[in-house]
Amino acid sequence: MLSVAAIAWSSCTLLSGLIHNYWMLFFFRFCIGIFESVFNPCAYGIISDYFHPSSRTTANSIYNLGVYLGGALSSITIILITSLGWRLTYDVIGIGGMAIGIVTLIFVIEPKRGKFDPPKAKVV
Repeated sequence: MLSVAAIAWSSCTLLSGLIHNYWMLFFFRFCIGIFESVFNPCAYGIISDYFHPSSRTTANSIYNLGVYLGGALSSITIILITSLGWRLTYDVIGIGGMAIGIVTLIFVIEPKRGKFDPPKAKVV
């Protein structure tokens, strides 16, 4: 689900570079927000299934660092827009995101759910 959402929002990013009117841009940017909203719940679920409770806080901290690191690196888009133009920048970022989404779809293994959950008591 995580990879599919990343591919979908990257596709909308790519399509944002191909638009010719305001309403299409509005629609694709709206769809990007919808598909990005899928990411956090899935990511926290995967973190809880991949990491033991004693190391989850570190894993969550590293994951949340991505928000601030991404914000800091977003200034690179200014360089891309200046050199490539805004349409081609959307295309480059969309294609890159789709490639990463496809790679994760192929190589990230679905974890066993509840591996670290405490055993449930039997009801008699």
